[in-house]
Amino acid sequence: MATLEVTDAYTLRKVNVEDAITDLQLMNIAQQIGPESWRLVGLELGLREPELAHIERDHRSNIAEGTYKMLIKWRRDQMNADAAFCRLQSALINAKLGAVARQLIKGSAYGIDLLGGGGILNTSGLMEDNFDTRQLRRELEMKYHSHLCTMRLLPWDARSRVAVDRYFTDIGISLEDTSVRQHTKISLDNNRHDIFTISASKNLPTNRILLQGNSGSGKSTVVAKLALDWITRHPKSPLKDLPLLFVLPLHKLNETSNFGEAVREHLLPEDTTFTAEAIDAYVKANPREALLVLDGHDGMMKSKSKGDKVGNLVKIIENKRLTECKVLVTSKYWSVVQMKESVIRQYTLLEMEGFKVEDTFSYILSYFEDDEEMSQGLIRHIEACPDLMESLCPCPLSCSILCHLWEEDLSKGGGDRLGTSSQMTDHIVHSLWTHLEAKNKDEDLNDGLDRISLISETTHERRLSFLFQTLSVVRKRSTKRGIVEGIPRHSLKSTMYRLGKVALEKLVSRNPDGELEQKDISSCREFTEIGLAAGILSHNRGGSSGSPLRRGSQSESLKGVRFSDKGMMHKCAAVHLASLWKRNHAKFTEVLKHLKDKFVAEEFEIVLMLACGEDANVAREILQHLSSVSASHDLMLKCYFECPEEVSVDEEMARIFKEKYHVTLSSPGCHTLSALKYFLKKWSTDDSAIRKLLISAPPLSSMWSFVEALDREHCKSISTISLSWCDFEETDLPALLFALGDLPSLSELTMPGSTIGPGFIQNISCLPQGCFKSLETLELPICTACADSFFRAVFWSGQFPVLLRAFLIIQDVCSNDTQHKDDDQMEEHTISTQLGEISLNCSTLARYGSQRFAKTLTNATNLMSLSLINCKFHPDFLGQIGELLALRKVVLRMESWKGLHLETFLKKCLRLSHMEISFPSSARHGDVEETLEVIPRILPSLPGLNTMHVSLGVGCDFRANDDTLKAICEALKSCKVFNKLNITGIKMKSQHGMDIIRTCQGTSVRTIALTACFGPEEDLTELRQLRDEVNNGKKMVVEC
Repeated sequence: MATLEVTDAYTLRKVNVEDAITDLQLMNIAQQIGPESWRLVGLELGLREPELAHIERDHRSNIAEGTYKMLIKWRRDQMNADAAFCRLQSALINAKLGAVARQLIKGSAYGIDLLGGGGILNTSGLMEDNFDTRQLRRELEMKYHSHLCTMRLLPWDARSRVAVDRYFTDIGISLEDTSVRQHTKISLDNNRHDIFTISASKNLPTNRILLQGNSGSGKSTVVAKLALDWITRHPKSPLKDLPLLFVLPLHKLNETSNFGEAVREHLLPEDTTFTAEAIDAYVKANPREALLVLDGHDGMMKSKSKGDKVGNLVKIIENKRLTECKVLVTSKYWSVVQMKESVIRQYTLLEMEGFKVEDTFSYILSYFEDDEEMSQGLIRHIEACPDLMESLCPCPLSCSILCHLWEEDLSKGGGDRLGTSSQMTDHIVHSLWTHLEAKNKDEDLNDGLDRISLISETTHERRLSFLFQTLSVVRKRSTKRGIVEGIPRHSLKSTMYRLGKVALEKLVSRNPDGELEQKDISSCREFTEIGLAAGILSHNRGGSSGSPLRRGSQSESLKGVRFSDKGMMHKCAAVHLASLWKRNHAKFTEVLKHLKDKFVAEEFEIVLMLACGEDANVAREILQHLSSVSASHDLMLKCYFECPEEVSVDEEMARIFKEKYHVTLSSPGCHTLSALKYFLKKWSTDDSAIRKLLISAPPLSSMWSFVEALDREHCKSISTISLSWCDFEETDLPALLFALGDLPSLSELTMPGSTIGPGFIQNISCLPQGCFKSLETLELPICTACADSFFRAVFWSGQFPVLLRAFLIIQDVCSNDTQHKDDDQMEEHTISTQLGEISLNCSTLARYGSQRFAKTLTNATNLMSLSLINCKFHPDFLGQIGELLALRKVVLRMESWKGLHLETFLKKCLRLSHMEISFPSSARHGDVEETLEVIPRILPSLPGLNTMHVSLGVGCDFRANDDTLKAICEALKSCKVFNKLNITGIKMKSQHGMDIIRTCQGTSVRTIALTACFGPEEDLTELRQLRDEVNNGKKMVVEC
């Protein structure tokens, strides 16, 4: 047994134990001692078994912390630093932790002092004299540099191979914590750097780690980066001080392979001096000196015959050999299911989570390198497509393909989009299939074909010659190695069709979970195997019974098989649905009839879109069905966008929109608005042009796509645009306002329920002359800004020369004493002479805002209608307003009359013909009474008043004063042209109601409506008799 000795030739100087062995050193040692070794280290240090049992009981959930406490307790009892340092190293060596002992010497200032002069440490027990690990490391590094530390961005393109560190982005990894009763998943903070350290902190197996993931999730890429970290001694990598790293590609090996032979054949040069036996013996003797990475357990070949002897590589995987050596195994989910449960329990289970949002964007930036415009364009597109982010971007391979498609589309002038969803998913599926085939090929043949394909002058004869030379080898290996049986016998299309039948049945039955039942697997077992291997399907080990999926065994069950993601499930279902149009049209029609309402149709949205991309005949029938399903055109436009460009599809759309002339979109995303742009471009002729765009609640991220859709040439016939419940970014406003203002026929723009800020004012003022030249009706959203500047921008800037109607809501941000700093810089124009209606709702105006609004009303010489609903004004408002001689209609709905003296205001409206005064049910009784008292005083000043409506909200128990009602009756006698009186919600006695009716008899009044004015305690018999008597006379209509 190796020991650590101190020579007698030197006297060790006295040093404190805490200085010789620091807390940090003990912490590092504790993290590297696994659950299987800490007790042995404690016994070697002289601790008793009861002490160790006590530590284990107190730190059962975190053995690394318990080990640290044990080492601290041991150090506290040591008196001599020299002896303590030597004993700790000796204990580590005797526990077969030689690598940890060497790190203690290397990292200790005390140890360096000893070696430099204070003493001499004999570390011969840490190294094998007859095995040159440095030479072996150099040979491994050369192999990894040339073969392992590269990756293909695109599986089908040999020229896309790059160094792994060029585009590598950290990929999310999670731990399945099996140390607690209910298994939970924990994301690793440092991703790949935590793979070998997280298990110790969770009291999980430290020497066997299983990394699972779907096809294209980045397992092999992570392995390549770990190897590169080892080569470059990455400072954060736990492998930086590891002497030897063996990365074996299991798809080149089979169950009879031995570890040493595999290393000798696949990782070392032909002229190496290392033998398989020597490598085996060294790792066995020094298990802590090496790390084994076995990449691709799913690709490991079965033995050709049952009599073949199982190699020691399988025993390493089953933890029957090299049990003290750390081993990392990577595999797809479906292959893990075939491992015995007893073996799996000996592993710490990790899963590839894929890219997080920030990782996706980081990868895109590195992919396009210095082309910031292209990378930012793709990032914006992804942000606007939540489905894209959820289904494709987390998969590194899919993300790489997205970048390729984006670059290819822009290079062809395709604009900022990724083509259709059908085209994009086709690329993804074919890439996974190509990835599968590439994994199944002999790597030497694959590399040889790559090299030949890169030589432009390569002749066809040379390629054939190369293939013939390797054909026999490929045949021999492929017959033994196929990832699953049956792949050569079934095409991608047939696989998608058969799996799509299962997917479509689940969607039709409203069971979109995606998990295959046993009957589904039994009906298409071969295709299930192919789907698992290709990444179309995945397997959740937690839902499995542990039984392997073997051909010919009908009694065995397999649970937890599901589609890899919803996007893949939808694609398979779409392929099957499109095939039904030819194979079984009755079934195709039955599925469409199932979509009898828009809610069901929305569940099938992606399936219908992808099915339209498969065939024009399928697309035409789906569009015809959708036209009768929903009033919203979102799904119809997206399906049309996916369709092949054929005349029959265009004719169907022309028939659908022949009499509608409008497009209605609800919560349209980036994809919908791209489809809208395509649709408007196709249908911009005069005979079939769209007149109205009605869009509600578009996501913030899709606003830029909407701006792009508003092309002047294709939208020249649009006269009405409604943008309801929108959130506007200040950065989007300039482009949005310019696009809207540039539409030549736009006459009505409404934005109900939306919100804008001060940026709207600045951008309105900066628009070039000629914008909004046809706009007649403007309904702006809630604006939180300086009211003075707001009114200037809308009424005084000259940007709306033919404006007739304005509906506004504003919250003034300026105080009564503060004027907006940019006011003096704003050029004033005269108000449009055609302005005839203004409505101000739920607005609060400070001093300067009130003054500007008063000036606006005074200068609007043709203003005929004014509505003020729940508005608050500064007292200066009435002092600034002049006579409103053109005003004919006033609607006042106020909870409080603060800032607006009703009598004074109405006396400025001398030619008023229609007046409405309303109160909410929460209004103070005193305010209502004061307003009613104003009415008899103001009526003589309004000789042209024709209609008066006074109302109070439902639920208010206010009762009018008798004297006030009598005064109103007297005032009505003097009205010469008064025609209609409507009183709602103001309680009165039945006698007063009859007095009002009798007063109006013989006058110009023709209609009286007394609604909800009498309580249940009132006797209305006489009132009803009077009503009937007056109505029978046919000179006046009474409703009460």
